[in-house]
Amino acid sequence: MRDYAKALIKRFDNNNDGVITFQELCTGLRSFDIDLGLKERLALMRKLDVDKDGSITEVELARVLNSVEVQLRNETVNSCLSKIASGADNYPSMRHYVKDLIKKFDSNSDGLLTV
Repeated sequence: MRDYAKALIKRFDNNNDGVITFQELCTGLRSFDIDLGLKERLALMRKLDVDKDGSITEVELARVLNSVEVQLRNETVNSCLSKIASGADNYPSMRHYVKDLIKKFDSNSDGLLTV
């Protein structure tokens, strides 16, 4: 994420001072064909400008991008777990369902699920 943040800073930073101002953010968004209204652009600036000094640094951008990545990963994991758990409806109890799941995924029959 740090490399991606660095690349975004470079792409958005028109005056090459190492930070993104609100105006540079707006211009950069247009270069990505992202059309946001003023309220949305201001909200994005508030979210990305962690220290509220009026500019977005590489560190701030990387921090926000990392938190978004973690959130998306968690949502993906939760969605996967929900799909797995939904199969329990056909079993008398969650315990029976889990035992059957382990049997299905336990390729070496040691009773453990490993990577």
